[in-house]
Amino acid sequence: MDNGPPRVPEMLVTLAHHGRPDDTEQKHREYLQWLDQAGVGWPDWLLQLNPSFAKCQSYIERLYLANLAQMRHESEPVSDEEATSFLLNDEAPAKGLLVVIPQPAMALPGRTLHPDFRVELTLLATGSPSAALFVECDGHDYHNARKEQVTRDRRRDRAILSEGYNAIRFTGSEIWADGFSCARETVRILRQLAEREAA
Repeated sequence: MDNGPPRVPEMLVTLAHHGRPDDTEQKHREYLQWLDQAGVGWPDWLLQLNPSFAKCQSYIERLYLANLAQMRHESEPVSDEEATSFLLNDEAPAKGLLVVIPQPAMALPGRTLHPDFRVELTLLATGSPSAALFVECDGHDYHNARKEQVTRDRRRDRAILSEGYNAIRFTGSEIWADGFSCARETVRILRQLAEREAA
């Protein structure tokens, strides 16, 4: 069993005490107010994610991003309104630079999609070219989604693949139960893609 960093930042887990995480925005605001009243601050590395958090459309997406950022090297992540980037630490399945772009615009014939994330990895040790992966994070209500929504999501997946892009999808339940494993799996897949590209 992996004894790396905690799977989910403690302050994010505490949000669960204020209701189900799919009550997202209102509960998130209540939690931030509670933090202020308790005199508890966000850790600096998590504050650095604020520009990217602002582009995330759900609590599950913010939780996934926070878990990715737990694999950062000692330096703070660099974040702006477009992307968050950081060097990976020794706990990560790869050594390199990770760039996470929330809600990227993907131009497809006749339409533009906005997947939840585009995650890019450049392996530093081998100088391998970057590998990129689109990541979709399904909300907690995904299992109760109407058949039409599930069909629409599958069509999106096929549209991404048909343009030659790689894509993976995590359920909200997976991210909530063990977001750190989802983050590690993302980096592991990216490492494999980068190594294949270099071969």
